[in-house]
Amino acid sequence: MFPCPPGADVPAHCATPRSITDNAIPDRIVSSRSIAGILILDTTTPDCWVRWNEGWRAEDGAAPSDDAATAGSATNALKTRPNTAMKRIADRTSLIVVHIGCYRLLLEALDSHDPREGPNMQALHPNVITGVTFPRRAATTAALVIGFALITAAAAQIRVPLPGTPIAITGQTFGVLLAGAALGSRAGAGSMLLYVSLGAIGFPFFAGGEGGWTYATGASFGYLIGFVVAASLVGQLAEQRRDRAIRTAIPAFLLGSAAVYTLGVTWLWATVDAIPTFGAALSAGFYPFIAGDLVKAVAAGLLLPAAWWAVDRANR
Repeated sequence: MFPCPPGADVPAHCATPRSITDNAIPDRIVSSRSIAGILILDTTTPDCWVRWNEGWRAEDGAAPSDDAATAGSATNALKTRPNTAMKRIADRTSLIVVHIGCYRLLLEALDSHDPREGPNMQALHPNVITGVTFPRRAATTAALVIGFALITAAAAQIRVPLPGTPIAITGQTFGVLLAGAALGSRAGAGSMLLYVSLGAIGFPFFAGGEGGWTYATGASFGYLIGFVVAASLVGQLAEQRRDRAIRTAIPAFLLGSAAVYTLGVTWLWATVDAIPTFGAALSAGFYPFIAGDLVKAVAAGLLLPAAWWAVDRANR
């Protein structure tokens, strides 16, 4: 990034303009421009010719000639600066000072994760519990997304029969709520989308070991889409730290359950011929599950604050 001596081959670091973040603007600047959020600064050094697109350019856009670079003639078309030894020493010394200051600021920005570097591409939100306890890396995020999809598939196989009815309560919704709270809105929704997709292509991941495209697009389709929406909704609330206290966690999980049943019951009413009214859809797809989902929401609302308490205590 330092100036190239006259007559020398241009090394790779002179192939593109120098760039720094806009923490500070050096004094010796000819011009500046912004490309993709990065401030490009052209310094007054007479010796660092920069290759830009095709050919060479000087600060006035003309190509340097050997005579101009060596003679320093005032009548030359390039209008080169005086080529005295003291001028060269002064320019080079000031340029070194400018570069040292610029790259010191750049290193400080990188070390502090300055937002001007660009968006953080990690999916885990820093306010969710997995974002605090696990490294925020792409591989970690992928492993957690897959892991919670499998946890939800395992929870779906837990069946608690209800007395006097053929309907059974499963742990499926509990896995959905945990995925959203633990992973955040994006990763939580992605985990549930993966779960639904794997079940739809034939894995026995749905309640009672069901799977396949016919089951996924049948009467349960609204509930499956509701899982994705609920995970995203609960994840957004967790990113707002609503999962850290019991008084806010339980309402957040109840809201997630409500999203599942809103979509599920609406789909039943719209697509199943044997359910002619919305009231009948509520009787078939909501009322029998109220007690079980209240228990699951309370359990999740107790588990997450307890987990946060343990994390806070371990970090003290």
